[in-house]
Amino acid sequence: MGLPEKLPVQSNVLHGLCSNSSRTPTRLLSTYFDSSVEGNVVTLGNGKTGVKQSKETEAKVQSDYLLTYTNTWGDHSLTATAGFTTYYNKAGDAGRRTYAGA
Repeated sequence: MGLPEKLPVQSNVLHGLCSNSSRTPTRLLSTYFDSSVEGNVVTLGNGKTGVKQSKETEAKVQSDYLLTYTNTWGDHSLTATAGFTTYYNKAGDAGRRTYAGA
């Protein structure tokens, strides 16, 4: 049995990509009760509608590498395993934008 048969290599690569986007409308006006002001009602806002939107992306890559050594001498045998893992993660935000209209 030669060295390549005694040292089989196993490799696994996993990849993932996710994306998240959102759109949220903003209020035209907000009102609340306040007894300390005339009329007891406070109104906030400028009367314009708006939309907040965002997009986020994330990419992940994981690689696993295993090396196994197997050998036999007479009545004895030896099996040894070694390995390592690499992991890459990148997240990005395309930015948050706010659009306001009349």
